[in-house]
Amino acid sequence: MYILRVYPQPPPDHSRSLQLLASFFQAAGNIIPLYYLTTYSVYVLGFSPTMASMLLAVNNGVNSVSRVTMGLIADYAGRQNTLVGCVRSDIPSSYN
Repeated sequence: MYILRVYPQPPPDHSRSLQLLASFFQAAGNIIPLYYLTTYSVYVLGFSPTMASMLLAVNNGVNSVSRVTMGLIADYAGRQNTLVGCVRSDIPSSYN
């Protein structure tokens, strides 16, 4: 005969769900402005449509190169050290 024992369940851990939600918002925050970059460049900054498209292409190219470069630096120096270095290098630009 089997005895059914009921053990109290620990409270649910929502850290994975919150991290997934935060990752979604972070990715949306990086992608959504790129959709409006060409429109903003044409109507607000006065660029030609060709120049606005070139601006988007250059932005994506620099993003691709910098992601690979940061990955290589992270392989050498460590992910956390690379993140701290990037944040520290960005601090002076936030005071302009």
